[in-house]
Amino acid sequence: MNLTISSVTDLRPGDIGFSSIKGRVGAGVLAGQTAIDLVALLRGRPVETSGWITHAFVVIDQTTVIEAMPNGARFAELADRVRPGFAYARLPLLEEERALVAKHAAEMIHTPYGFGQYAALAWLTLSGGSTANPRGMLARWVQRRHTLTGLPRRAICSQLVDEAYRRTGVQLFSDGRPPAYVTPGALWWRAAQLGDVCVL
Repeated sequence: MNLTISSVTDLRPGDIGFSSIKGRVGAGVLAGQTAIDLVALLRGRPVETSGWITHAFVVIDQTTVIEAMPNGARFAELADRVRPGFAYARLPLLEEERALVAKHAAEMIHTPYGFGQYAALAWLTLSGGSTANPRGMLARWVQRRHTLTGLPRRAICSQLVDEAYRRTGVQLFSDGRPPAYVTPGALWWRAAQLGDVCVL
């Protein structure tokens, strides 16, 4: 079943938003996702992407989202994101779980952006690393966490979303991958399998 979203009142806490990033950053994200997908194809693994999706965020309420950005994870306005160029996914969650996803996303505010994460993920894929069982120094670097909070030291947008769900007790990927091993395209691909989606 597909979602119908025509205004912010149709969105709920914990919904996942998607869009594309313009300019050089968006081109870099798309290149990283494409490299990962090409290597996956060569290795006989499924492609996990949707070409135009290069950004993801969590809906907190009918006015606010949380997203990872180059200046760090931040709150942003929801109002201008209910228009063409955006898409949303709603996973089958209890209301309490929705509130927890929003809470855990908010705990990651100001987390620095993981500029090197795409390069690391692409290299791990190119070097034959498995997303289900990543090993080595680079794999440990991607998964670095704060000792006290257990939160990621750095995160790209899709990692922030996946981490908020994981801390709620919802494992989005069933292949055993750590939460750090997810791109925006892979997140869209998986959310479309698990829940209802709407492309505006």
